[in-house]
Amino acid sequence: KRHYDEDIDSVQDISYSGRSSGKAQLMDLRAAIERLKPEYREAITLFYVNDMSVKRIAEILNVTENTVKLRLSRGRAKLREDLGGGNEL
Repeated sequence: KRHYDEDIDSVQDISYSGRSSGKAQLMDLRAAIERLKPEYREAITLFYVNDMSVKRIAEILNVTENTVKLRLSRGRAKLREDLGGGNEL
């Protein structure tokens, strides 16, 4: 299994408008993920950190693939909003 620190860096498509160091940005990202609604945080973590497919996440959570996609989309939008980023993620 990969470590959380390494995997959260894989969410590098977040357009971050702050001028902080990489470590500060990582801390901000972690904090923003923790502030997400549980269903969004769960989907984001399983997808980006645990590197699971949408299909596998749907099976684990006992929801449809479309529900997982919706949670990922809304979670990413909330992260962009919280981090002051652009349209990328």
